[in-house]
Amino acid sequence: MSIRMNASLYSDLVRIERGDYLTFHCTILSQSQRDVKRYFFGAYYPRWRGFYLEEVREVVGTLGRMDLKHFPAFPFDVYTKPDGDYYLTSDFQVDSVITLGGPQNQRDDDVKRFKIVSVDTEHLKTFHDNNNNSSIAKLQNTFLDTQGKRHEVAPLSGEAYDYLLMIRDAYILHVGGGVPEIGIKAMGRPFRKVSDDGRRWITRESMKILIRDARCFGSEAISFSSTNKSKKSVEEVSTLLYDAFPEEDGKGVDYDVFITAVRGEMNATRKDAVLHIFRSLDYDNDGLLKILDLQSTFNASEHPSSSRIKYFPRISY
Repeated sequence: MSIRMNASLYSDLVRIERGDYLTFHCTILSQSQRDVKRYFFGAYYPRWRGFYLEEVREVVGTLGRMDLKHFPAFPFDVYTKPDGDYYLTSDFQVDSVITLGGPQNQRDDDVKRFKIVSVDTEHLKTFHDNNNNSSIAKLQNTFLDTQGKRHEVAPLSGEAYDYLLMIRDAYILHVGGGVPEIGIKAMGRPFRKVSDDGRRWITRESMKILIRDARCFGSEAISFSSTNKSKKSVEEVSTLLYDAFPEEDGKGVDYDVFITAVRGEMNATRKDAVLHIFRSLDYDNDGLLKILDLQSTFNASEHPSSSRIKYFPRISY
């Protein structure tokens, strides 16, 4: 809890209630490229149904080291949802979105939307029967951002979901040798061709290739358990799976949307790790990772391969 929060709530009358809170980390959602990859920290107090939000920024500290500093964005107050309801404990879950307006110390006064990436309920004393760190990706506010475009991730039907798991497990077993990373990576082989917009698309024919190579349907089934489940042909299963995903502009199914359904959403720990690495590489803190950022962060001439082959000859002045 921040020093300001302790000071504003320091009272013997509320000593129990101010010890009942949850903390959460979130990122801002904005179509403006200036606002991507900004990180926020907040705390919610069920006693008052209020919370505060601070932006975490890296600033130059002692001896030029980058230190994390908290800057106030939204002071402690009772904020309401767009429909006028209060924010409750159950609203603060991983992947949920909170909408706030009129921020302080921000670049503009537009309405801001924040996506929660992690929740800590260690200090939450009030009764709650939900797991705040479980993903709620079926909400309409969640999306998959691919190449600057937002795509709703619709939940798969029960039958399509079962077949997708069966295909994934088959690739992990037959191709990956039991290693999930190798098996899932192999599922992208039929979709290696990249279009002009930098995206990969799944067509009906490539979906058939994916299912055929899984060797768990039709004549390609090689095990007894797979043979028992091979009443549906490869074409029927491919049609079922293809129709389960949204088709865009006649190009096909976005590969990123498909592979997200295969892998599942990243957990909060992995998201935090990716965010930490990104912030370390983003030298000018503009939310975009460019070649100049990498050149400012790393000295390529010190890499063992570069030193051995002498890509960058030393220049003496």
